[in-house]
Amino acid sequence: MTVDTDAARAGAAFREPPLDYTRQISQLYDWHLASPDFTFIRYPETGADGKDRVVDWTYERASLAIHAFARKVAKHLGTDLDKGEVVSAEKLGSDGRLSAPVVAIFANGPPMTYLPMSLAIIRAGAVPFPISINNSKEALVSLLKRSGATMLIPNPAGAGQMYDDVLAAALQEMGEKLDEIAYPSFDDFFLSSAATDPRSLIRTPLKLQPWDSTAYILHSSGSTNHPKPIYHTHRYVVNATREFKNSGESFVGHSLFSGHLPPWHTMAFIFPAACWVMSGISLQFRPYSFPPKPLTPGDLLAELDQSPPGLIALPPTFWDMYSRDPKAIETFRKVPWRASGGGPISLETLQRLYTAGVSVLNGYGSTEAAMLTSTRFANSPPAFDRLDCFVPTTKCPLYYRDQGDGTYEMLVGSNDRFGPNVINDTYEGKEVYATSDLFELVDGGKLLRIVGRIDDQLMHSTGEKTNPGPLIAIIQENASVKSCCFFGRGRPFAGLLVEPADTDFEPRNDEELAAFRNAIWPDVQRANAMAPTHSTIFKEMIVVAKKSKPFERTPKNTLRIAFIVKNYAPEIDEAYAAFEDSAQTRIAAPQEWTPDSTLAYVRTIVDEALEGALAASREADPLAVDLFSIGADSLRAAKIRNVLATSTKKRLDPMFVYAYPTVRTLADALLAVVEAADGDETAAAAGAKSDAAQAMLDKYSTNWPKKAANGHGINGKAVNGIANGTANGHANGHAADVVVLVTGTTGGLGACLVSDLVKSSRVRKVYAVNRRGKQDLRTRQVDSFQERGLDAHLLDEGGKVQLVVADLEKPNLGLEQSLYEEMRDSVSVIVHNAWRLDFNLSLASFEPLIKGTRNLIDMALTSHASHEPRFLFSSSISAVLAVPDDVVLEDEFPLSAAGNQLGYGMGKMVTEHLLLASPLAQTTSIRFGQLSGTLGYGYWSTTDWLPLLVKSYEVVGALPLAGPNDAVSWIAMDVAARTYADVALAQREPGAVNGDTDAGETTLHVVNPSLALWNDIVPHLAAALGTKTVPYAEWLARVEAASRTHSLDAFPTAKLLRFFSVGSAALSGGKHLDTRRAQACSPALYKSKAVDGQQAREWVAYWRRTGFLAGAQ
Repeated sequence: MTVDTDAARAGAAFREPPLDYTRQISQLYDWHLASPDFTFIRYPETGADGKDRVVDWTYERASLAIHAFARKVAKHLGTDLDKGEVVSAEKLGSDGRLSAPVVAIFANGPPMTYLPMSLAIIRAGAVPFPISINNSKEALVSLLKRSGATMLIPNPAGAGQMYDDVLAAALQEMGEKLDEIAYPSFDDFFLSSAATDPRSLIRTPLKLQPWDSTAYILHSSGSTNHPKPIYHTHRYVVNATREFKNSGESFVGHSLFSGHLPPWHTMAFIFPAACWVMSGISLQFRPYSFPPKPLTPGDLLAELDQSPPGLIALPPTFWDMYSRDPKAIETFRKVPWRASGGGPISLETLQRLYTAGVSVLNGYGSTEAAMLTSTRFANSPPAFDRLDCFVPTTKCPLYYRDQGDGTYEMLVGSNDRFGPNVINDTYEGKEVYATSDLFELVDGGKLLRIVGRIDDQLMHSTGEKTNPGPLIAIIQENASVKSCCFFGRGRPFAGLLVEPADTDFEPRNDEELAAFRNAIWPDVQRANAMAPTHSTIFKEMIVVAKKSKPFERTPKNTLRIAFIVKNYAPEIDEAYAAFEDSAQTRIAAPQEWTPDSTLAYVRTIVDEALEGALAASREADPLAVDLFSIGADSLRAAKIRNVLATSTKKRLDPMFVYAYPTVRTLADALLAVVEAADGDETAAAAGAKSDAAQAMLDKYSTNWPKKAANGHGINGKAVNGIANGTANGHANGHAADVVVLVTGTTGGLGACLVSDLVKSSRVRKVYAVNRRGKQDLRTRQVDSFQERGLDAHLLDEGGKVQLVVADLEKPNLGLEQSLYEEMRDSVSVIVHNAWRLDFNLSLASFEPLIKGTRNLIDMALTSHASHEPRFLFSSSISAVLAVPDDVVLEDEFPLSAAGNQLGYGMGKMVTEHLLLASPLAQTTSIRFGQLSGTLGYGYWSTTDWLPLLVKSYEVVGALPLAGPNDAVSWIAMDVAARTYADVALAQREPGAVNGDTDAGETTLHVVNPSLALWNDIVPHLAAALGTKTVPYAEWLARVEAASRTHSLDAFPTAKLLRFFSVGSAALSGGKHLDTRRAQACSPALYKSKAVDGQQAREWVAYWRRTGFLAGAQ
């Protein structure tokens, strides 16, 4: 068989119609009577002689066939086209638009008659409504009622009993009788009288219908509910046709194979009916049969080999199958233009095809908005790793609504060129069609990659989201899988529901279920490797469909996922319950729970859940490494917790692994739970943390050194040139007699404190003690001053400041003996400010700092100065977050209050108690709240949590709001430093509060006494950044999603994800600290004012000056 595809010859015979709003779709076909020999429809058939041939319907033949059947339809409308009579669209349709009578088509006819029949209905002045024969009775009733159909074209007798039964049941339920028009035969399209001039059928030009009246109706697929009618106006049809013409591609003389598409499908209707009429494309169909012969992949290949088309579009499942078939590859190499449509296609499939020499355009469109893909990829595909992307159309404005997880919903807007035929939402004040389709924006939105649908997307109870689309495409490549879908909306993690390829298979026991899971497991693992970790599918969460519950499908043969998941609710509940109660593991629990066996067991369970990450850890002590730093997440934490709960037969809190995030703390807590009576598990676990804190305290609060022989020098002599009675900083001291040792002076608070101390006339010397760094200490200290807007010349002011490099963990602080003794015997006040700021570490990670504190205490105890040094410690509000009181007083709290703390706060609490346990006479722990940027200059360390939160806007496009009453007590860093200096240089005995000279001030609070609302501050930050504010939960979901797709360098906010996951209470600190004693000690604190918009703008300006934030400085 030969087919003429000479494009040049065909182009000469084709006249492009005008698209200037002088013609509607029926007149466009009349126009082609001027191209009488150009082929419109082509299909093969076997002649009476047994030979194969190609049948061509020219535009003339097709147009006249449309006119012939239109006359039959017109009789049902009560009009006579031969007299120029036509029905006008004057009735207000159920869609709110002007509409002519609606003719529903519920028939499985061949496309070479179905398409002219539909166009004839339009020609007669009515509105065709092609309805999928795969709809249920309920869906059919809904469509007929909602469309207001008054006429019906059913299948001819004997063409499909099952469909006839559905139609009969629907009509019976409606209780209405529709005027039936018989499905046309070939004879109905062509006059049998040779004496009749076919052109005489066109008596008068057809009157134009109102442009905003309905031309035809299609319907949605009904994935989540009954399908809905979609009304296409005459204006929409012409605009869609114009934009296809404006795409820049020329298809004149090529044929499009569309015989595999059901005639009610959007691609089989709107494109042939409207777009191809102006493009010069011929439609290539399969051989005529009624009903159409079912299509197999093999049949399709044979027909394409017989008559290779110029263009073809196939659903993703076909392309995936053909990508593995060498014979199919050879066939498709002969087809110049190839596309995929109807659903997401996997990158792997496209890469296999491309490697074999078959590039495929990933198309995207909808019944509501037509084709939204540029066709320009046909001959110039994107990069290999972007083959699943497409270039979005430019025919109308497209908007992208951020979902907060790296995906965006496409919204289709309107302009004077084109607009969707459905408006269902508004965006930034504009009417749009919200597609519910989710995309990744690639290369800044120049390319789009579809990842799923909002109604398919699963929002888990953790706030994390799973987009099943790309994962399903991978799993369905397994030969044992016919189809599958994810479940898990509102649950902590997802599961997989699988319809076996063998429709007779249904597991009868656990062994058969395990065998099936094992058969599909390699492809599930491939999907897991691609998925974010929280979307991982565990083998135990694979549910196999039952023969008695077949998956329900839409007319497009896609799964009705919402209905399926609802139908399988009992099986899904059972799967979660089984996973919760008996998490599977091959690792045997200890026969006897001892410290050693528990530690070994927990280590093995954790390593299994983290897939070897613990064993591969390079940490010096892997048992102390934070599990969430080496790959643990909410899903794996649940797995570990469930295994431990099952093996111990104890109730464990859902946050058990979060509370004890190292193997060692997890084992200690588990052992405490095992040894506890039933019902006491939570208290026992918290007690394990308290026990760890007490053990740490006990370790460093024994064997105190003896104090120096006397507190007034050695044998009554001056020490290191300091006279007796002049070395302390008490009120009875003399001017310039105070010597202060400050640790951590290259940090913000420490640098500001040194600046204030140097300025004080009462301070004679400051030892600025810091650990060794990559740069020399002098350079680091100068840089620290300059970074904070402090005067670096103060470091040379009268020789007051001596920079000291030390290692607090080592004996004598790692200093030479002479320097150590000089400092020990001259210091009046020790301010221990150095500490590691990391909320992700456990208590064990802070042990070196606690050891360093003990060494400083020993230094003070062995001092030979005239008075024992006072010891001030920079504690934190984090130390008392677990205290149940809403208002925390400036008091001591039992160490047991640290039982539910993060490691950072526990370390601070242990150190407070270490000072209380020491023999030192005067110790004060100062619990600092959040320190904000310095006044005027705006310095705020970019490693602190708020700058990291603010920086998130660059990726997630928003800043979070908190609760309406969430207040912050932030205090400017320089104000906090002046408060510290006031306390360190107090000119009265500590404890003199309101005249009481006996009460010791062992604890003070430094937070701002004047509160500010979080929701009053953040809008100032957002305005300065040009971004928006969103509810905290939405912001957190965006951050969690971004942390899975961005590196820590690109998205440093993720470093504090665990901290932010606590909730919006983390923003305000969650506690109100009493400051009455601290205010009595410090005029600076007493006079402090609440943070305001001016300060917020200063912070942003600073972060921009440093390059931390993008934007003008």
